[in-house]
Amino acid sequence: MLLPKGATIGFVFEEEEEEEEEEEEEEEEEEEEEEEEEEEEEEEEEKKKKKKKKKKKKKKKKKKKKKKKKKKKKKKKKKKKKKEKKKKKKKKR
Repeated sequence: MLLPKGATIGFVFEEEEEEEEEEEEEEEEEEEEEEEEEEEEEEEEEKKKKKKKKKKKKKKKKKKKKKKKKKKKKKKKKKKKKKEKKKKKKKKR
């Protein structure tokens, strides 16, 4: 190891310790950033899932409503036909 002119061994060790501390701090910051990114990604995924679930629920509700409407229409049509049959029978008598 080469020492700068007029430097003492203690001074070199202090510099090395400072460099190591800085590196450790940088690593910690990087880890924190990665964790934050992961959390954000998880939140986004949850939002997407909720949105998808909500959309699916809405679609299901709409489908159910449509089915109900169709059933009602069919019932009405059947009733109308029955009424017409009764009328025709009455006319024949």
